[in-house]
Amino acid sequence: MKEINLGVLVYQNQYLPECSSVNVGDYIQSLAALNIYKKIIEEKLNTSFKIDEFTNLVLKNNIDGFNFVFIKRDNLHEQSQYQGLDDIITIMNGWWMWPFNKNKELSFDIPKNLKPIFTSFHIYDNNLLNEKNIKTFEKFQPIGCRDIDTLNKLKSKNIDCFFSGCLTTTIDFYNWQGQDSDSVLLVDYNKNNLNTNESRVTHHTPEVKEDFEKGFKLGLRLLKKYSLCKKVYTSRLHCYLPCLAMGVPVEFNYGDNSVLNTWGTGHERFKGLKTLSSNNDDFKKIQTNLNRIAQHIKSMI
Repeated sequence: MKEINLGVLVYQNQYLPECSSVNVGDYIQSLAALNIYKKIIEEKLNTSFKIDEFTNLVLKNNIDGFNFVFIKRDNLHEQSQYQGLDDIITIMNGWWMWPFNKNKELSFDIPKNLKPIFTSFHIYDNNLLNEKNIKTFEKFQPIGCRDIDTLNKLKSKNIDCFFSGCLTTTIDFYNWQGQDSDSVLLVDYNKNNLNTNESRVTHHTPEVKEDFEKGFKLGLRLLKKYSLCKKVYTSRLHCYLPCLAMGVPVEFNYGDNSVLNTWGTGHERFKGLKTLSSNNDDFKKIQTNLNRIAQHIKSMI
């Protein structure tokens, strides 16, 4: 049987290392994509995996019939990532993107053997809207947009697009188990004295900058930790949305993070996401529509 190639986004910037991601939230978004692949593979192989087991098998590239290609988001032009491979189906979600050189050029040339599925896509760098890149969007439209700001940007260029929400709303491999806990977790949250048992963690993790395996494993550990808490307070979008998906009580203060102005202008990247709750219809609609990606991928293989 011919192997099925599946692309997995990673965040090492080969040509501009200082722009390699230190944000474990990027890996949480890639874990959400892995979870979609997991469901497809479980059905195809008539088996089931725990997410930790599945992630380890992906990192070792050790699942019969499937080949996982680790694609550097910010270095799409680096052909050695894809050489000799056909039809690499890739969920293209998340925050796009850092430049790959000092001239602030973006590497957004999609190789012919990459089959992208644009969903939960956020535009940070407006150079993605230049004439050359608009042709790329036109080729692969419709584009699923993570936020309303990205939706409006693409609509202004007459791109067929829609609001998809964020893929991390589909994280269902852990469920809230902290009902009887007294543990309160502050994730990049500046307020104090919310609870005597509060503890702190951060998504700013320099150790993942050069090692994407650490990024995936740390992402899983943090998600598990969140699922065991009585409540989580956070300024991080990719703590807030997975917590909603897992049923964890969470309070999101998106104005409580000094990196906002680094990763996006003001609060624009949160439009359409910041008022969601796990029991409202908008959230459930986002989950339902995003889970249909699995059906789309199955039609491609």
